Order: sequence, then structure tokens, then C-alpha cells
Amino acid sequence: MAGEFKNQIEERLHGHTREDICLFAWLCVVRVLPILGNKGDFEYWTAIRSDDRRQTHLLSVLRALDVTATAAYAAGDVTAAYAAAYDAYADAADAAVAVAAYADAYAAYAAAAYVAHAAAYAYAAAAYVAHAAAYAYAAAYAADATVAAADHLCIDLRPLLLEDLENIKTGRHNFHHDISIYGDIWDNFQNALCDIGCEYWGNWYAQLFKRGFALDSNGYEEIETRLSVPKEYLEEGAASVGRYMERSKQGTETISETRIIILGEKGAGKTCLARRL
Repeated sequence: MAGEFKNQIEERLHGHTREDICLFAWLCVVRVLPILGNKGDFEYWTAIRSDDRRQTHLLSVLRALDVTATAAYAAGDVTAAYAAAYDAYADAADAAVAVAAYADAYAAYAAAAYVAHAAAYAYAAAAYVAHAAAYAYAAAYAADATVAAADHLCIDLRPLLLEDLENIKTGRHNFHHDISIYGDIWDNFQNALCDIGCEYWGNWYAQLFKRGFALDSNGYEEIETRLSVPKEYLEEGAASVGRYMERSKQGTETISETRIIILGEKGAGKTCLARRL
């Protein structure tokens, strides 16, 4: 059934612009992402490893989402955004693989794996700039993974995704954004984010639904800022990036400083070196 839906989506994407295709792929992941928290704790990213990868795996999915939004909404060259999230596809795919060991045994884990796969394919849709058929194919796979994830929790997202496509085609962009379709899953997702220090992401996501998935100039600038976060924050994961973004909103900045002591014989050039530095 899901495979048939993928073919249906791919046919309907024929003739759409690259930006429209990326917008659809982005909407797929926006709609399905709350399912990551359906168990309330992201435990599928801790159960099969000795280390806790929740922060880094969650960030990989979120960055794949951001780079796809950039491709959908940017009015110009988005090369820098791709470069900033070059590993988004591989990382999101890795996040999915990390769940796959439990996919056969637990529907919740299988759903999480499909969500991460949807993010990976959404990024692929954004990255395949050279060949229209390639990113349409990737976007269709994102839709396929989206409905598969929702199916595991008895949520049918097919009508919404088909409605999204029609709205994109007609340029209305009047997207359905009622969170009631998720039931307890929405609260579980928000609580799970708070439990691991990712309140920033929960608040941003809730606002995205309230705005009907519209991104104004401020929203797009926020995504651009997230894609240019310093490497040390990216390595720590989603909560660290969230804290960086909160400080950025408050007008603070991170200053990298170090103290050095220059030692050497008299006349060796210590003063000249210090002045040069």
C-alpha cells in the first residue's frame, strides 16, 4: 500500500518546480516528526548502544529538515546551506539504522526509523539539484516513509499529503495544521524534548504549526542561523544548538579567547612575535 502511494506521489510531482518539490518533502517531515516522541523518551536511540546518541541523532533529523526548508524557500544560491549540512543525509540515515534493530519487534521503534528515513529522503530531495527526476523520486520516498511511520500508530496522513500537493500546485499554501490528529503523541513529543533539554526545538516546532507552516523572513533567518552554528555546538547535539539559538536571540555572542605565554632567550624575538600575533 505504501509503495503504491509513493508511485502516486511521484506521478503528481511531475512538472513541479524544484522549490515546490522540496517544499512538499519538507512538509512530509514536518507532519511526521512528532511521531519520534510517541514513546516519550527517544529510548530507541539508547537501547542498542553503550553511549547515548539521542542528542546527535535528533539533531541530524532536524538539520535535514532545515536544509530542505532552505531549498524550498530560498530565493537564490543555497550552496552555503548545503555545505553547512553536507552530512545531513548520511546522519539522518544513520539515525534510522540505529532504530532498525527493534523495528520488527516494536511498532514505536519502526515508526521512529521511518521518520528518520523520511528526513534523509527530504534532504536528498533538496540536494539533487541537477536532475529533476532524482529529487522528485527522493521526495516521493519521503512521503512513503512518512505514511509508513504514521500507519504504525494508526494515523492516516495520506489525505493531508495529497491536500498539501494540491495546495502547492495551486499556490494557495493554505496547509492544514491542526495538532489534534496526533492525540497524546503531540504532548509526548513535547515532553520528550523538554526532558532532554530541547525546549527551544519544542517551542519552535509548536510555533511552526501555529503559523500554518509559513516561514516569514524572521523564520527563514532563524533557519539560516541554525545551519551556521559553530561546529562545537553541532558535535554536542540538539540541546546545545538550542541553547546557542536562545543566546543568539538575546543578543549575546560566543567569544573564543585563549591566553599564551611566550618564553625565550633575550633578543630571540618574543616582543616581535607578540606584536605579530
